[in-house]
Amino acid sequence: MSSKLPQAALIAANMPEEPLTSIDSSRLTKWMHSVLIEMDAVRKHFKPRNVHDLRVALRRCRSIAQGLTELDPDSAWERLRKETKKPLDALGGLRDTEVMRGWIGRLHVNDKSSTDLLLAKLNESERAAIRRTEKEFSHFDKKQWRKWTHQLPSRSACIVSDGPAAELLALERWREAWAAHSYAFRTRSKVSLHGLRIALKHFRYSIENFLPARNAEWGGELKRFQDLLGDIHDLDVLWATLVRLTPALSATVRAKWEAAIQPQRVSRLAAYRAKMTGPKSRFPVWRAALPEGEALERARLDWLAVWAAFLDPDYSHSAYV
Repeated sequence: MSSKLPQAALIAANMPEEPLTSIDSSRLTKWMHSVLIEMDAVRKHFKPRNVHDLRVALRRCRSIAQGLTELDPDSAWERLRKETKKPLDALGGLRDTEVMRGWIGRLHVNDKSSTDLLLAKLNESERAAIRRTEKEFSHFDKKQWRKWTHQLPSRSACIVSDGPAAELLALERWREAWAAHSYAFRTRSKVSLHGLRIALKHFRYSIENFLPARNAEWGGELKRFQDLLGDIHDLDVLWATLVRLTPALSATVRAKWEAAIQPQRVSRLAAYRAKMTGPKSRFPVWRAALPEGEALERARLDWLAVWAAFLDPDYSHSAYV
């Protein structure tokens, strides 16, 4: 008799006797409730802090749903992701205007007329963003969201925190971040750096949501790298706004702003490059801590076991058999 088990038996051998509770159920419950609370706060007053807190809550729900979508066939995860997208996009416009105001103050460009013109443009953009946000809030289905708050967290309990399936989720995000990093430093374009920022953010959220032990070790540095890339993106958005004010701003005035913006951008790109390229790169360190070889095979089997559990109407009986 062959010593090799059939693939189905291997999957069954990796299935836990019963779904183990992960921290994701409580985390998802917390963030889903926060969305409703913070949305009401933003409706009353569009304060930067309220906007920030709502964006964080929406992003956390969206990132958890992204991971679960890959394992759980329930269409509610994808519907939840779509429900968060438009409010997030609208709130992003509000966040950009606030951040650019902060940069204008920090750059100290000594040109009152161009500063006033830029601030007026930001005020106009802010009013448009508020109108768009109010429109998206009016379309937000609170009733359905409350139903998901009761239904979805329990489904996330099938993924064990720091377990093999969770590691495989993080590995997929690592691969995306590594590909985006390689592309960004090959092309050196603003668009590719923005894509790198998003991919690194997704990797960070996957670690935070599904690998809390790794998050305790990596979370701080991932946040710093994301902040460096975020500052670069914000400075690029500010420069693009200035360019759109042509011909109201002369070439001389634009050059003055560029002279203030570029050193800030260059210093942050250099700080990121120093830690993330060459022999000191953190990417190989992160990859080495994620599954490979036999551990990767076990993670794939655990992934299949979790996926199968979502499809099985009588999980306990199947695990027993």
